[in-house]
Amino acid sequence: MLQENVEGKWIDCFEKSFTLSGVSAGETIAILSESQSRPVLVELSELALLRIGAKPVHVRVPSPKLKDPVPVRSTGSCYAFEGYE
Repeated sequence: MLQENVEGKWIDCFEKSFTLSGVSAGETIAILSESQSRPVLVELSELALLRIGAKPVHVRVPSPKLKDPVPVRSTGSCYAFEGYE
């Protein structure tokens, strides 16, 4: 199985994405994830936000039972946050 490691080049990419999205120092930013989210992506998000000077907080919800007949890679949209208002 592929072992994913945190690397500076990936933190750079996440930092650029957050900066282009308008994230700036001092802002509180929620990192939304589910129990089956890839830990390296959550960690890269936090490290990039900290590098910018933002204040990350984590919101993690349980991954729901699959609705599809076979598992598919997430595209960033999922059922995990359905029912949260």
